Amino acid sequence: MVNFLSEITEKSMGTYLDKRKWLKRYYLDYFPLVSTPFLSYEVLIGVMGISAADLVSFNSSAPEKTRKVLDRLQGSLPAIRVKRTMDENAINQYLVAKATIKNDADMNNLLEMVYGDIDFVVESCQQRCEWIALQALSQTKISLNSSNSAGTVTEEAINFGLPTDNQEVCVDATRYWTVANALTCLPITDIQTIVTEALKKGVKIAHILMNSTKFVDFRSSAEVKDFIYGILVSESGIMPGVSPTLATINKILVESGLPDIRLISTFIDLEDRDHNILSVDPWLDADGKDQFVTFIPEPPLGKMLFGPIAAESIKDPGIIQKKVGHVLCQSVCSQDPVMVSTIGLSNVFVCFNRINEVWSLNTESHTTW
Repeated sequence: MVNFLSEITEKSMGTYLDKRKWLKRYYLDYFPLVSTPFLSYEVLIGVMGISAADLVSFNSSAPEKTRKVLDRLQGSLPAIRVKRTMDENAINQYLVAKATIKNDADMNNLLEMVYGDIDFVVESCQQRCEWIALQALSQTKISLNSSNSAGTVTEEAINFGLPTDNQEVCVDATRYWTVANALTCLPITDIQTIVTEALKKGVKIAHILMNSTKFVDFRSSAEVKDFIYGILVSESGIMPGVSPTLATINKILVESGLPDIRLISTFIDLEDRDHNILSVDPWLDADGKDQFVTFIPEPPLGKMLFGPIAAESIKDPGIIQKKVGHVLCQSVCSQDPVMVSTIGLSNVFVCFNRINEVWSLNTESHTTW
């Protein structure tokens, strides 16, 4: 079957997808895409720390060191699917627009109508990868429920296995990282404590990940201001009257031998089974709370594994398809009823195999992480 949209051919779709510039996302920095020939995976996690060799006398046998037991992270790659449909009314609008083209602007509008759904399904699959990765980074687990998934719903959270010793809380309620506790919270002290704890386990913390709203709490802290401005005042003799900027904070942190701060600031639209769309911050927990700050070594922290898609190897004359990255894009026509469906498919999931090298601080609890 020839596609109802004559602008959609295997060649034109391929050219368009190859040249298209997609939105930049955080997940590729922390979990770069890696192909796997399987739909299941098993990786080793937890190789940390190197004990020093011993000093022995000449002609002595080398003392044997212990081999740390490794944990295994295993699972299956879930299917990510999205579809948008041009019904008969939309196709009629397309035909009218095509018949009345008078200039380049009209042609551009027509191409946006034709390729808009292709853009949507590819970006939609990418957005789900972003949501998965940021939930893993902030919560170290993923919960799929009716609010954030119109497809699979999990009875229990998918837990990546953050070690209990790496789950940190505040000393007491006065130390919560909030604006209300600006005079009593001690974020710099908390950072120094966690960095030292990680270093003792052979991990060098390179970055601190937090949401932009939590950063407002952080920068309002009296200890942060004293730490940052104490150095600046000693150099300039001038006491600033406002909270320090991210650039200023990072400059002082790095010069003091501490990790810098990376802000995670984005929103993702999630659509439920009733097609209600809610714009959410993927860093927040299921209750919409911004509590967790994540301490990480130099990334990447794992992989975004993507596996084979069965439809990719099936040649159907009624389907025009092209793969871009890990997403297979299809344009499928139907006669009864008349419609053109644009489909995005990907078998992909985050593999967090350096979870043992990550620390998480609940900045608003002193009892349970």
